[in-house]
Amino acid sequence: MTKQAGFWNVDVRLAGISPGGDPLEALTATVDFEWFRPILVRAAGSTRSPKGGRPSLDVELKFRMLVLQSIRRQPRRGRSR
Repeated sequence: MTKQAGFWNVDVRLAGISPGGDPLEALTATVDFEWFRPILVRAAGSTRSPKGGRPSLDVELKFRMLVLQSIRRQPRRGRSR
């Protein structure tokens, strides 16, 4: 019987993803996302709410998520979904 990976075994899970071609690692090695930060901050405007609450996500993190979503939606050549 194989042991199920625990929720906190992040290193084990990341080691399993990396050999298969982790798209986030490839993006981070290719694109300097910090270069986009001033543009993203200006476009996002004020993120503070007068009512309080949970702080919003970092604009660079949001941008990375959008880029990854757009990559995942594109069909890969030679591979059908």
